[in-house]
Amino acid sequence: FNDTDKHHWQHAAAAARAALAVDPKQPDALGLLAESLLADGLQHGSTGEVASGRKAITDALGAGALGPNLARAQALGAIAGNQGAAAVTKLKPLLAASPNDPYLHLYDGWAQLANHDAASAIKALDPVVGNAHVKEPALVARGLAKLALGQVSAAHDDFAAALASDKDDVAAMVDLAAATPAVRASLYRLGLG
Repeated sequence: FNDTDKHHWQHAAAAARAALAVDPKQPDALGLLAESLLADGLQHGSTGEVASGRKAITDALGAGALGPNLARAQALGAIAGNQGAAAVTKLKPLLAASPNDPYLHLYDGWAQLANHDAASAIKALDPVVGNAHVKEPALVARGLAKLALGQVSAAHDDFAAALASDKDDVAAMVDLAAATPAVRASLYRLGLG
């Protein structure tokens, strides 16, 4: 599969399922299935994908699977469970072993956001917002971090760039609207911003 395709996590999950049809206990495939389901669920806000990813982690652990794919999935599971500090801790050795992996930087950005550390999220995401593999979710995540820091104009720019990258991304549309000054002013007046 082409991992610059906006559906690459779905394609990765399908490839993992195909491998598991041949060998149901294949550790790399078990980990990849869990990672791809969780990453897709986190990017698109799909609770169903997140639940499937968590089940895949449980299945992988039950099968005795270990390895980096499962560790990545466990970090994503922690992010989905709003356990940012645990995710950051889980990702540290993975990033040390693969410092140029754009997905790990994206996951670290998500983890830092879940850990309520917007500045660290931006630091994690800055190196990969131009990487075709993770550009759109990295821009959205960095925009959310900038919004959390009150950098509304910069957040707006990131959301607009994400939407330019994928015109069908509903999350980028919503986030772009939330970063629009008129909407921000209305939210503030309502006590919501």
